[in-house]
Amino acid sequence: MTEALTELVRELRAALVVPPDRRLWDMAAIADYSGYSLSTVQQKIVCLPDFPDAIRAIDGGQPRWPAAEVMEWFESRRPRRQPRRSASSSADGLK
Repeated sequence: MTEALTELVRELRAALVVPPDRRLWDMAAIADYSGYSLSTVQQKIVCLPDFPDAIRAIDGGQPRWPAAEVMEWFESRRPRRQPRRSASSSADGLK
């Protein structure tokens, strides 16, 4: 009986966990995710015009941002690497 109850508790806990793409983040969570300081997030990131819009669930409440949108925003700002040219194609170009 104890094993069955323990398993049921595990299943219930798993069901209560909000999937990462459905979570709302405050500025501290954005700072943790990005590695920037809280002050940088407050003063330089969330105020950018292309940063996702904040959600205020209650009047006067602290803003929250959809985690998935924040992650997508950071990914969109990652510089894309140019494919490296192989040594043989570089040598061919010198002929």
